[in-house]
Amino acid sequence: VNQMQWKVLRGALEKKDLALMDLIISNNWERPIYFNNTSLSQLNIDLTPYAIQEGNTYRLLPIKNPNPDKDFVNTEVSYDNMINKFHYRGLDNPKLYFTEDYRGFVLNHRSALNSLAEALLDEHDVIKNKRDEVVTLEGAAEDKLDKARKTLLFSLEKIPGTIIPLSFTGLNTIELLFRAGLKEKALETTNLLGSQANDIAAYWISNNSGLTQDVRVNVFILGELQRIMYENGENELGKKFEDQYEAHVSNLGIKTRDTE
Repeated sequence: VNQMQWKVLRGALEKKDLALMDLIISNNWERPIYFNNTSLSQLNIDLTPYAIQEGNTYRLLPIKNPNPDKDFVNTEVSYDNMINKFHYRGLDNPKLYFTEDYRGFVLNHRSALNSLAEALLDEHDVIKNKRDEVVTLEGAAEDKLDKARKTLLFSLEKIPGTIIPLSFTGLNTIELLFRAGLKEKALETTNLLGSQANDIAAYWISNNSGLTQDVRVNVFILGELQRIMYENGENELGKKFEDQYEAHVSNLGIKTRDTE
């Protein structure tokens, strides 16, 4: 515990925070301590630098994330858990109804798979960039790339965007598909996400809903798709999303002025 630095959030510690601190100190790392997204975010001490993703949960260890801008992922354990052990029953069944809350949980699954794929691609790049490494390490790099590709395709297969909309998690998926060299799948996913975002934004704007969360998220998605397409040389598709984005922004401006 002496190796960890705990940052207090929101001004004060509560009983739950003191109880957790006592547990961490008393446990002395003899048994694993795990959190999910919700439990981590409800604490008044910031443990995220020491929370390592092992699937849909985070294991607390006295090891600090070397890159705070990215998720801290144990790729070996996460890959085995999420690809080989977890079950994704019913998420590809169009006959089932998923409530808004449940769809939110599924987005967390997608996000975790994205984090795993990104970490694998990062590891691939690190190994590949070490030009003085022997051939066996180059093979390891290809293994990382293969696992990243399998993770992304697995996510799209087990949690298809046609059943549960891709939403904002789809943006990261698309960027990772391009990075992994899966251009055809990236464009397929882009067209699906773009169609969903444009339709949802158009529906709510036409119903004079104002700047609701649904409008904000889906107009933002169109703006990000525009950027991603231009960055990957898909200028025609980028222009399409640029026009849709600007049309929605214009319509929102007209309606805002009309209501003032």
